[in-house]
Amino acid sequence: MEAADIMEKIISEKFREIDLATYDLKDEFIEFFLKKESKTELNELEKMMIYKAYASNLVIDCDVSELAMNIYKNAWDYLRDSKIQQQVGQNSKYYKYEIILNNKIYRGDTMTSAWISLKKYIQVSHSNILNKDGSVPEKKRKGRSNIEQWKNFIISEFNEGNLVLKDNVLNFLSISNSCGNIIPVPKYFNVGRSGENAEWDYWDLTMICIYSWYLHNDLRILFLNETDDKYLNKLFVKSKLLYESTRECKEWLNIFKTWGNFIEQNFLQDFVYKTDYGFGRPIMFWQNHTFITPIPTNEKEFEDFFNSVNEKIEKRGKRIKEKICFELK
Repeated sequence: MEAADIMEKIISEKFREIDLATYDLKDEFIEFFLKKESKTELNELEKMMIYKAYASNLVIDCDVSELAMNIYKNAWDYLRDSKIQQQVGQNSKYYKYEIILNNKIYRGDTMTSAWISLKKYIQVSHSNILNKDGSVPEKKRKGRSNIEQWKNFIISEFNEGNLVLKDNVLNFLSISNSCGNIIPVPKYFNVGRSGENAEWDYWDLTMICIYSWYLHNDLRILFLNETDDKYLNKLFVKSKLLYESTRECKEWLNIFKTWGNFIEQNFLQDFVYKTDYGFGRPIMFWQNHTFITPIPTNEKEFEDFFNSVNEKIEKRGKRIKEKICFELK
């Protein structure tokens, strides 16, 4: 049996062992986390903060893990004949992968990241345990880097009962690295779309730009060199590779040809309004969510955000699971 066939068999068995719709991809690296913290088990908050603090040094990333790549390859029709390989330049001991198809590179992207929202939520809801500027009190700073200090502070305050997180917040931390919140995208896509300090790292903002691009470009009559790309330029405006990001993105969007196909083939039906004519505008995660006001600013907006994004991620995860289960029959 060829190595590729053996790996496919292993992955197929993995899909059958887990509840793919809600499986936390951070669990692929749980042994690293336990060893790093010298613990035997971790709660959802600890897993999230340890992952955020050490992923870079460990050279791991849930959305480009080997399991994530196999999710993309098995659930996305256009990637069915693709090849999975380690990212170019990665040492064999590292854990970042990519997909090659027709000489094009595709990687995974987390649609709505957890850290920026969690940090801001704590600053809004628990300002009493922080400095006035929202930073960690100096006497409670443990660790070399800023993110390590935040990790230790948040875990300590949570375990001591000073930081109380609602169920919808903890649920988001649990499913933020599930298949319902990751998507295969072309190279350069995630370089600039998150904006400065990741304040644009919300999938509804990304979808607004993509929706507007399709709305103003009829690919049935236009060549790609004729498209109006101002909406994609807006998405990647903070990227140092604006031209490359826009070019690769519109070539990717051209695979689907229409907004409706883009929604269906990326399992995004629950992220948009339904109309008499098909799929309409994206549903914003909370009222008045825009690129100008990209992060929730009060507890009501956070409540709306967590409820909205959790529902969408969970429904999308079920759609992806159903597709993979069908393909494995």
